[in-house]
Amino acid sequence: MTRDRSVGTFAGLLGALTLVVACFLSWSQSAGFPGQMLNSGYPGGARTYALLLGVAAFVVLALDTPGRAKAVRAAAVWSLVITASTAVFIGYAFGGLVNVATGAWVAVVGSVLMVLGAYLLPESKDRARTVFSLPDARWRGPVEIVITLAAAGLALYVFVVGLGIPDSTVASSRVDHVFRGAISMNDMTNGSEFMSFVFALVGLFLVAARTG
Repeated sequence: MTRDRSVGTFAGLLGALTLVVACFLSWSQSAGFPGQMLNSGYPGGARTYALLLGVAAFVVLALDTPGRAKAVRAAAVWSLVITASTAVFIGYAFGGLVNVATGAWVAVVGSVLMVLGAYLLPESKDRARTVFSLPDARWRGPVEIVITLAAAGLALYVFVVGLGIPDSTVASSRVDHVFRGAISMNDMTNGSEFMSFVFALVGLFLVAARTG
């Protein structure tokens, strides 16, 4: 566990915990938004991605990992982008921010606390991180090419699948619980969930990169 008792650490931990709890609350006052946002008890839709970032930030802070300041900043900023943009899109979809439920606002507050805590963390106190790299061998070049192609292929698959899912199977049916139901780009609200998915990937990648 972390030995740091600074304000930044406590604010970050409190914000991450608040965000995690908020992801199990209702984010919408109306039914029909991708991810079953009206329902509470499980983190459907964009809540899943915010939850992943909140858990990542909490773990980094609690375990005092190398490069934690930059890692928590990445998780905090992208979680704020996801929660705030989702609240705006819910308001857009149903005719006003009055349709945004308490859970979404709690998530935004938790993300803001994470951001404040993250930027209060002094980088000078971070433990040195170990940078991983492939051994300098003959097979390094081909392996790097395979990894690059695999990443590009996965990204292409996500975009192709996201463009091909009918709206009706995303906004109200049980497909909402399936990963493929989270990446539709057929309309503004479904596009918001896809954006949250991309933001979460970016955030988690940066957290992993910052911690070495």
